[in-house]
Amino acid sequence: MCAILAVLSLASPSWLPEVQPYLIDQGDTITFECAAYVTEAECEVLKEIYERNPEHAIAQQAAMDPDNNFEVRDLEPAEVAESLRTRIGSSDSPEIILVKQGVFSPPIDAIHNARGRVQIFRIVTLDQSAEVAFLRIDSGLEGDFTVTNGPNLNLHLYLSTELNPEGGEDFENEALDLGVLKGNIGRQNYDLNIDLDFQQYRSAVIYNPDYDQIFGIAQFIEQ
Repeated sequence: MCAILAVLSLASPSWLPEVQPYLIDQGDTITFECAAYVTEAECEVLKEIYERNPEHAIAQQAAMDPDNNFEVRDLEPAEVAESLRTRIGSSDSPEIILVKQGVFSPPIDAIHNARGRVQIFRIVTLDQSAEVAFLRIDSGLEGDFTVTNGPNLNLHLYLSTELNPEGGEDFENEALDLGVLKGNIGRQNYDLNIDLDFQQYRSAVIYNPDYDQIFGIAQFIEQ
């Protein structure tokens, strides 16, 4: 019983209702049991995480509940351009400029598995009186953008000056945090400051700061 309490104390109180169904007392040891909605491959990863950090594994599994899936369908670049044209009252269609693009690298494992394409666009009126810029995540070769939800549903999207960031200090220095991911499925736009030096950024990264865990890296290909 003491062993059980010792393990439970590692978890945040908010996770206690989630902990009990997945911790199995086997005498002197506690083992992690995967939920019914978790695949065999995902379960293996969760158990590896649990050996390093039980709280991390519990939070990750809770986030993977299918009820947490959320699909986003933001405007297409042409629709953003039309919106800009309408807003400024122009009769000319703005120019759509693709600044950078890349695809998410092959999945790290069954959980840390972002798939899709990342692009940075500038949309500029012909007289250059108005401009917008945004990063877009959408479908890649394997279909729509998808990623497994991360612990506490707290996945952030970053622009990184590193081609292959490893976490920690790589996100504390020159990386630009674009905020919490809007959803784990679909086509998504993230506004960018038009004064940004886009050339300094070499990759887009989906990252969970709570547990210093990368869920996907898309390295940019120069245009």
